[in-house]
Amino acid sequence: MKFPILERIESAIDLHSMSLPELQQAADEIRQVLCGLLSIRSAHFACNLGVVELCLALHSVFDFRKDRLIWDTGHQIYP
Repeated sequence: MKFPILERIESAIDLHSMSLPELQQAADEIRQVLCGLLSIRSAHFACNLGVVELCLALHSVFDFRKDRLIWDTGHQIYP
């Protein structure tokens, strides 16, 4: 399966120059990747699907090489 947006992202900084439609496509591609992984692994992943846009928004606005964010998760996906 091809992921044209994800394939051209080399770092989170690349998100800064993306348009809203490109970010929306990136979110769709990330969900496809997550669903593909979970078709071969059994895990709880609803929380991962729920924060895709949030993560993209944060990374498209902030530069986490210098900006800091504290994020506490109650659930995590385990391999």
